[in-house]
Amino acid sequence: MRAVYILIAVACTAHVAALDREVEVDSAGLAYHSPGAVEQNVSAQTEIGVLLAACFVCALAVRGSRDTSRKVQTTHVLPAQPVDPAVAKRTNAAILRCATVDDILGLAAEHGPTMNGVNVSTCVYRVAKTVKMSRCVSGHRASARDVTRQPGWSNLMDLTRSRISELKPQSLSNILWAFATLSWSPRDGLLDEICDSAMQQIESFNPQDLANTAGALASLKCRKDSFMQAIAEQALMKLDSFVPQAVSTVAWACGTLGYRHVALMQAIGDAVKDSGDTYTAQDLVNCIWAMATLGTPHVAALATASDILPSRFSKCSPQHIAHIAWAYATLGCANKVFFWDLAEACIPRLASFSHNILAGVTSSFAKAGIGHEGLFAAVVQVIQGSLRSCNPNALASLAWSCSVQRTQEAFVVAALNSAASRASALSVDGLLQLAATLPLATHVPGPVVEQVALAAAERRRELGVRWEEVEAALAPFA
Repeated sequence: MRAVYILIAVACTAHVAALDREVEVDSAGLAYHSPGAVEQNVSAQTEIGVLLAACFVCALAVRGSRDTSRKVQTTHVLPAQPVDPAVAKRTNAAILRCATVDDILGLAAEHGPTMNGVNVSTCVYRVAKTVKMSRCVSGHRASARDVTRQPGWSNLMDLTRSRISELKPQSLSNILWAFATLSWSPRDGLLDEICDSAMQQIESFNPQDLANTAGALASLKCRKDSFMQAIAEQALMKLDSFVPQAVSTVAWACGTLGYRHVALMQAIGDAVKDSGDTYTAQDLVNCIWAMATLGTPHVAALATASDILPSRFSKCSPQHIAHIAWAYATLGCANKVFFWDLAEACIPRLASFSHNILAGVTSSFAKAGIGHEGLFAAVVQVIQGSLRSCNPNALASLAWSCSVQRTQEAFVVAALNSAASRASALSVDGLLQLAATLPLATHVPGPVVEQVALAAAERRRELGVRWEEVEAALAPFA
């Protein structure tokens, strides 16, 4: 069948060449047929028509033998053309009626050339929203990775690129939010193009768009200082119009990306001080955590949060509890009553805390110099039954915290033995913390000292100048 198809194509090409020989070019460069060739060309065109028809039939036959199992065909994206507003409106309504990701991608593949920027951004947003809702209903992480590997998704990204010049602030913000929700970052320059377009329009972004954009960049671990600078300056100018959640999102984004804008963080602190009672527990936690992370404390805001949070500790997740303790300990704003309230709120829930969070909470109490025997005893009770499965870095931290507080000595020995036996699995910080615990502990088994010394020697280059800290910790045992 392929051979027949090729022969027909060759014959067709020969006839076309014969026609081309009859074509002349006038003085203006336009092609035309000479009068004497018109009748002959009509006959030739008829023959070519028959040959082309045969060629088409053969092509269909060849194509029919191929695998056609793929449901969504990737559309070849041509340069964007203007779209009739009425058509675009009907298309958007159709997108909103789609119930599944496959429906959305299929619609984009079918109607791509007649979709405008709003249609495209709606498709991207709805895909992410559908995946997110699926997670909420099913209780497990939906297959976002599978979605972004589909040909239909690639097609949708091509459509997005073709319509970037049309995208307005909300559409750009929604697309970035969708990428973050799907934990997907394009590697072909598309993200840069979207960010560049957003930066050009940044003055037109409203507070929610600014917050969503900053949050998306943080979730994607995409730090673009010039873009963050533009977002921060606009947020600073418009902060009075931000709702608490948006303020919290911008603070969290700056902290996550390590982007330090002192004036913005000062303004966020002022907002928390003035209206902290309208913030949720998570909003407050994000703001104080960002202050501690960036080293931009706001004393009045921290005081306001410490007055409000105790009544909301029960609504805080284990991660938030750890962040609260760490932030106040790091900023040196430890208030014994506040920390004790935090401990009392933690104790009944410790079984639901991960080992790393338990280590983080106790470490913050030790760092703040605030002891709570009941908290440490309850943490040890949770950990003791799973020493072998506990992360050695968490054990090193727990051993250090208990040693600083001069409590739970038997547990400290067991934690040291377990962590030291797995010293090769420790991070650099974990190894340093384990070493720092040795001179603090009441009793240190000999093998532990040897294992720590050996592990440190093997990683001396990795430790760099911090090797001196290990030497100082081991000196008393030399």
